[in-house]
Amino acid sequence: MFGGVAAAVLVLAAVLVVVLNGDDGTNAQNDPGPGAASSQPTSPSSPPPSTISGSDTEVEWGPAGQAVVDYYLDVEDSWDMLSHTTRALFGSESEYEAYWADKNITTIQDASAYKGRNNPDGSVDIQVHVDFGNGLREMYLRVYEIDDEFVLDGDPRPENNNRL
Repeated sequence: MFGGVAAAVLVLAAVLVVVLNGDDGTNAQNDPGPGAASSQPTSPSSPPPSTISGSDTEVEWGPAGQAVVDYYLDVEDSWDMLSHTTRALFGSESEYEAYWADKNITTIQDASAYKGRNNPDGSVDIQVHVDFGNGLREMYLRVYEIDDEFVLDGDPRPENNNRL
């Protein structure tokens, strides 16, 4: 009887450790930089963990929001703004361009740092409203600043985008 109780306590403790530690989608690996191949397996429905260890500096909200707006304004030509993790969701630049070729973005508005704070790694999560031709939809991307450039992380596709 005591063995069963002890086993239940251990299982409960393990569940609490996992729940309380959580996962913010980042790990301690460094982003290998533009053009590097990713060795992580990819799935079209869920992004692999980010390989960005953090921003070089705390990201300013206004410019980060504008970077997300600029991304959606010229989405077909914005491959270079994406993290390697996000690029891996598409497979290749040509597959990325093909995906966006038939999308019709009509409106982009209200970019904001919706959490009201930066993440512990200096990045900021930006919410923006985008109309892909069927009404405004909330979209969420994490913005890092690396080597004085904004890098966008998260799934920018409307069918897979989730609040960060």
